[in-house]
Amino acid sequence: MDRGCRFAVRWGGARAVRAGLLWLVAAAAPVVAAPPPLAPIALSNEMPMSAAFLQLPPADARGLAASAWSATLTLHAANMIMAEEQDGVAMRMDLESETARLALAYGAAERATVRATLGYRWHTGGVLDGFIASAEDHLGLPTPWSRRHTDRGETDWSIREGETTTFAAADPASGATDLAADLAWRLTDARGFRPATAVRVGVKLPTAPVRDGLGSGGVDWAIGGLATFPATRWATHLAAAMVWPSRHHGLAGTAFASTSPFASASATEVAALGRQWEASCSLAWRESPYSQQIDSILEASSMEVAFGLRRRAAGSSLFFALTENLLDKGAPDLGLLFGVEVGRW
Repeated sequence: MDRGCRFAVRWGGARAVRAGLLWLVAAAAPVVAAPPPLAPIALSNEMPMSAAFLQLPPADARGLAASAWSATLTLHAANMIMAEEQDGVAMRMDLESETARLALAYGAAERATVRATLGYRWHTGGVLDGFIASAEDHLGLPTPWSRRHTDRGETDWSIREGETTTFAAADPASGATDLAADLAWRLTDARGFRPATAVRVGVKLPTAPVRDGLGSGGVDWAIGGLATFPATRWATHLAAAMVWPSRHHGLAGTAFASTSPFASASATEVAALGRQWEASCSLAWRESPYSQQIDSILEASSMEVAFGLRRRAAGSSLFFALTENLLDKGAPDLGLLFGVEVGRW
């Protein structure tokens, strides 16, 4: 793709994100109620080989009241860099995944909350590379040559098995994300030391293209649970899920086409800072969705830590989060999330 086409794609995507933000602000204008306090930020793993499958992100087990709704628009930028080889399989990944998502939630009944998420993803380069390279220089850490290379906006993602290249996505790519939906049913309300709990089921439909590894091309299913321990100035949110993924048709013909069921879990602590601000810390763990385990390329599990900040106002909230992987493979090196939420609570 030439430079002009890449600019047109990214400029058009930026216009769509701005239009979505304006729509959310306009929708929130007549709303006077404040958003539910101390809810977790819905974070997801944006490493391309992980983002292709269904994820049930952290959520508040208390859910929404009947007929209440919320709309959340986020922009997530995540940086990946890898050059590994083991057992005759080699992978290079040097790109950034930028994802704009719209998530809608609705209180379908007194105890039932329905959520649906759809977005658009860009695989590009150069947005975070310069920032990370500057930080590495300041800390006296070595900077991989390829990070300097992609500072010009190039990408590099390939899989080689033996002497054969089985997958290559050398140019920036973009496309819709898969459509994900889940239903959470509140089992118990929070009383005293007893948490609010909920069970949820989820499905992912293949609306993302399989080209360039943007999507898996199949249907995923999941079942999970939520628990929320609320207090006056803080809340603890626990989430766990089991996912049954489809084969990864976007990586067909490679060692990573075959998948297997995987588990995930997260713990999030949210604390109030005054009347309008909240800080959060989240730890998320997930097993690898791939049947083929090549530890130097993708470890058996991934883990991310995230630090977030949210400012609440009447009818809306703005939030920011920074994510960092705690295991070398399976999650982005660094991620930045910006979001706005409006609703009728």
